[in-house]
Amino acid sequence: MKCEIRGRKLATSNMSIFHHAIFLLALRGIPAVAQPVLINELQPACQRSFTDTDGNHPDWVELYGTTGRTLDLAGYTLSTGAYSHPITASLLLPAHGHLLLRFDGRPERGPDHIGLKLSREGGTLMLIAPDGSTVIDVFSWPALPPDVSIGRSPDGAPTWSFFEPASPGSANRADGAVRSVLPAPELCVEGDRIVAWAVPDAIIRYTMDGSAVVPTSPVWKDMPATPAPMVFRARAYASNALPGAEALLTWAPQHSGPWIGLAVDPQDLWGAERGLIGDSAHANYARSGEERLVPVLFELDSGEQRQVRSAGLGIAGSGTRGLAKRSFKLFARDRFGSEGPIALPGSGVWDELFLRADASPNAFLRNVFMERVVVRAGDRVDVQESLPVALFLNGADQGLYRAMPPKNGAWLGARHGVEAVELANGPGGVMLRGDRDHLDLGLKALLGGVPMDSLARLIDLDNLIELACLDLYMGRADHDLNVRCWRPRAGGGVWRWILFDMDLWAPPEENSLERMCSATTPEAPYLPQLLAHPELNPRLIARLEALLLTVLHPSQALPLADSLYRVHGPALMADDSLWQGRLQRPGTIENRADLNAHATERPELLIRHLAEREDRRTREVSFEAPEATAGTVLVEDLPLAPGTVRMPLLGGTPLRLKAVPAQGWTFVGWIGVDADGPDAVFDPAHCSRVRARFSRAAGSGQDGLQQ
Repeated sequence: MKCEIRGRKLATSNMSIFHHAIFLLALRGIPAVAQPVLINELQPACQRSFTDTDGNHPDWVELYGTTGRTLDLAGYTLSTGAYSHPITASLLLPAHGHLLLRFDGRPERGPDHIGLKLSREGGTLMLIAPDGSTVIDVFSWPALPPDVSIGRSPDGAPTWSFFEPASPGSANRADGAVRSVLPAPELCVEGDRIVAWAVPDAIIRYTMDGSAVVPTSPVWKDMPATPAPMVFRARAYASNALPGAEALLTWAPQHSGPWIGLAVDPQDLWGAERGLIGDSAHANYARSGEERLVPVLFELDSGEQRQVRSAGLGIAGSGTRGLAKRSFKLFARDRFGSEGPIALPGSGVWDELFLRADASPNAFLRNVFMERVVVRAGDRVDVQESLPVALFLNGADQGLYRAMPPKNGAWLGARHGVEAVELANGPGGVMLRGDRDHLDLGLKALLGGVPMDSLARLIDLDNLIELACLDLYMGRADHDLNVRCWRPRAGGGVWRWILFDMDLWAPPEENSLERMCSATTPEAPYLPQLLAHPELNPRLIARLEALLLTVLHPSQALPLADSLYRVHGPALMADDSLWQGRLQRPGTIENRADLNAHATERPELLIRHLAEREDRRTREVSFEAPEATAGTVLVEDLPLAPGTVRMPLLGGTPLRLKAVPAQGWTFVGWIGVDADGPDAVFDPAHCSRVRARFSRAAGSGQDGLQQ
């Protein structure tokens, strides 16, 4: 982090945060001892201070009874301003006692479960009398570190303090109270030195090996910014104040693009039992479940924004988890002290983040290529958006990764604007959310060849056909394993499929159609069933041919592959060099040649394989599309590239055409197609040339030359 970017101005703003917290404390005390009930203590970022009967750690608020009689809180209301929760059932507060309320958003579990959450960034809570207008107590709190509470000191007093440890449901300890929480120090590079600032009267302690800062860590001193990879974690300490969040600075060679730095305790990386990277038979990388996660400090620098979060880190993937370059998954959870979700530039805000290593052959280029193809083809299948990043682990360069949201309910809900989904995973359709009844109904209808109108009420047919076409183009060898489908839980949602792990392609000459159709049990993308259905067969063939004429035709696919190589080639080359000898995979130049060969050869070979299976003849059709300045020709709603495109197509399957003139131009007519208007349907069995003619519109001031 360069001082020119953040500098001392930001350090000064941290100091103002410190004084602002003290100012808030001075205002909090409301002399309300005459009130029968007061807000006594609360915690908006609970990790371990309180555990409910289900093993969860919800936010909580403690109320205190100030009188000598038991009080029934039925009729009272708790409000955070925008949202309110009325207490409708009997809820007893003991005389001079405490009542703990769980702010878990689950009011159906009982009257002490409140349908509100406490903001980790700070907020205001009001307790309102049964008359609906009298405010009994009001309290504002700042952002707090995990497991730190704020409350009255002592119980019911007008003064407030911070508590670590907290005391949910019991008397607040005066000896454990402090009046402020320190902000994180500021770290940056100034010339050839790494420097740090904190609030006055605070000292800074630090580590350089990735481990967390503790009260016995060394005291900070300015030090040279050496060329060697380094990672600095720092925390401010002062008397009568709680240490706040840690600061993080990864000092590594500069990158022009986004990068991620992870600071991890070395024992959690290399240890024989807990190590994510250690190679013993019992190492953590081979485990699954919650025990596999280790705490980390995470930073993401997009070039325009930098964010630091505490998170949990685990190994991701199945077949690749034993490779030297491993994929990771980040969990921004309260239990790891995360201050909030992670903003992934261009992809939203998430509490989980997948860091894909792309360590298998051809993985990076093939995945990003198909991501772009899906978007260009109209987003008919769901595919994860990824952000290429450089990854540093305790300052050490790990090469090129892709950061992406996980393919879970949160991602699908945000992508499609739905609140809840049913989600099935794997070839066996193991339900991750919901039950199998509706999925079984849809698959039974598909396998039984029911009429299309009935099938469309259960399955998104455009989505499934798109999945089949793209799987055929790639010839994915593991298509039967990489299966995940979902549907909105409400409103009669239909099942859709997700396209992911697009790295293991077949050679361009392989007859993947025959291989996929010869499976002994039905499996996604259900090619035999689609081809056997009298109405879905022509839809599948027409869509496949349209894709191969447009976004997957060499005229569009090769420029896309070249553009991806121009952008990512240097990082891929550097990754090759970094992992040389530790990963058995082809180099970047070979990867590029493989992708170009596939883009060049696959379309015509795939059409010929389809014709053989369907026992139908093909005819080579020439499509002549104008320059974009004159107009566009669409095949099945996909635009042809300007120029001439030739492709063998199956006779007997009509294709839809549409001519769209550009501004200032008009459609004149078709050559080779028997149609009068801009919308046409043609059968390749009776047509070998397709051309749309456009001319300058009358009054455009140009001549009437036609295209």
